[in-house]
Order: sequence, then structure tokens, then C-alpha cells
Amino acid sequence: MTQYSTIYVTPNQLDHIWPSAAPLIDLARRRFSSKMDLEHLREDIRSGGQQLWLVTRQDNVKAAMTTMVETHPKCKVLRIMLIGGRDMHLWLQDALHVIKDAAQRLGCKTIEADGRLGWVKHAPKCGFKEIARTYELEI
Repeated sequence: MTQYSTIYVTPNQLDHIWPSAAPLIDLARRRFSSKMDLEHLREDIRSGGQQLWLVTRQDNVKAAMTTMVETHPKCKVLRIMLIGGRDMHLWLQDALHVIKDAAQRLGCKTIEADGRLGWVKHAPKCGFKEIARTYELEI
């Protein structure tokens, strides 16, 4: 069985990786299309506002995700912002172990993620508990 690898993409690697990552991350970014486009996201990653992660299998990019560190008065939180890709049921658990390790090294106390309703079937399997739901009212 071929293993999946989750790797952090440094800002220096972004231009080389972006053509493979952008179409995958755009699958998730579309739900935020009124808030950011791909070029905004790319610049946020380049400046360090978000971090880009790739899930690969045999040098093929299967998924891309972004995270960001939020600093609150009592703790830091690693927030998973966007995840887009294929075969998530095969790599999600392993990817979260890598993300969890990174979050701990950054001094984060928790990992948080917002997701579409389809995430309700994946989140509990990964150890997430629902703490809130987000609603949006366009004005």
C-alpha cells in the first residue's frame, strides 16, 4: 500500500508548487469567493498569513490545505482554513497527525476548522467536537 505524505510548503517553494496546489485549494476557496480570490490567497501564504500544506502520494499532489495561527489572550489556535482534494478518507487522519504535531511545536492549544455540512461525517472520526455553527447574512 502506498503511503500518503503531508508536507508544509515554505513561502520560498510557493511559486514552484502553486500550479499543482491552486486547482485543489480552489475547490474549497469557492465558498469564500466573495471574500478572496486565488491571488489573494497566494499572497497571504507568501506573506506568512496562512500556511500551505500538500498531501502527496508517489509525488502526485492529492490535496492541498491552508492553516493559520490565531493568537488569543489565553492561547494560540491553529485554524484549518481550506482543504481541497481527492480521496480524503484515505489521507485525512495521517494529515491531521502532521498538522497536530506542527500546532504543538507552534505552541497552539487546539486545532479548529470550519467546514461544509459534509464534514459532519469526518470530524468526529478525527477527534473534532462541534463547538459552534457559522451562519452568514449577506447585507
